[in-house]
Amino acid sequence: MKRTLLIIIILVICFSLAACGISDTTLGEPPDNTPTEQPTEQPTEQPTEQPTEQPTEQPTANTEMGAYSFAHAPAVFADPDAFAGSEYGSPFMIVSELQQLDGISVYYAEAYTNGGQFESYTVLEFPGEVPVLANRELVYVRGTIGGAGSLYDDAGNTVELLWLTVTQLERDAAETQIPTQDNIISFDEGALGAANDTLSIEIFSLDFSQDTLMLNTKTTDTSVKAFTTYYFDIIIHQDGYFAWYHDCNFWIYPDITGYDNVPFPALDSTKDMTIELVPYTESGELIYEPLEIEVKLGE
Repeated sequence: MKRTLLIIIILVICFSLAACGISDTTLGEPPDNTPTEQPTEQPTEQPTEQPTEQPTEQPTANTEMGAYSFAHAPAVFADPDAFAGSEYGSPFMIVSELQQLDGISVYYAEAYTNGGQFESYTVLEFPGEVPVLANRELVYVRGTIGGAGSLYDDAGNTVELLWLTVTQLERDAAETQIPTQDNIISFDEGALGAANDTLSIEIFSLDFSQDTLMLNTKTTDTSVKAFTTYYFDIIIHQDGYFAWYHDCNFWIYPDITGYDNVPFPALDSTKDMTIELVPYTESGELIYEPLEIEVKLGE
């Protein structure tokens, strides 16, 4: 569905169409691309085209297309209408205050994409209870794709975007003091892992402390014929929070199991979690579909 939005307040979000990378060493914090100057005046003239009305019914989920994530961002943002009705999950950086569009509560955001960048503008629609989100806050959002849209910047240029109706929001664990206790949880060999084609990842232990969660993994890929490096985005979801490590290097050797220890912000050792692992090449191309591991820790 095509929407054209006439938003005077777009000055807040169109400070830059360029995104910068995320440091491997600063976990869970968005990059600092704050502009050196903020516009201080609203434009005196606005485009004459009026916005189209928003639909009163939300799109029905397309079960045939299923769910997509930031691993599929290039395809999704290239043609949002083709994915309308499908579920999409991704980290987002909020780039506006709360807005009202014909009675609809929305935030504008930049979506995380391959290569560690925040770009690709998105409208996050909240049909129910609306959270208070700060400009430049990092969140993880799941929602239903409504299709493509566009809006005008202060110069009258069209900015393409994706419309996402939010069904679930997670806060950044790195910005929250989550209570936990020191604990090492080990798993039997082969008990906890996931595989996709020839790639296999197993978790053999989780080390919890007040400051850090250490994820300890074993990785093999039987298709590898020479030493190579996979670049993983790893996101842990737990009870309304997410912890993130971007661009984690896993060394893959032929016929050898690789061992990796990945640090995350502290999480609760008594609650279930889901671990999302997405392997890329150095150039940001998806190697395999994302792997997902469910970890049952709750009593």
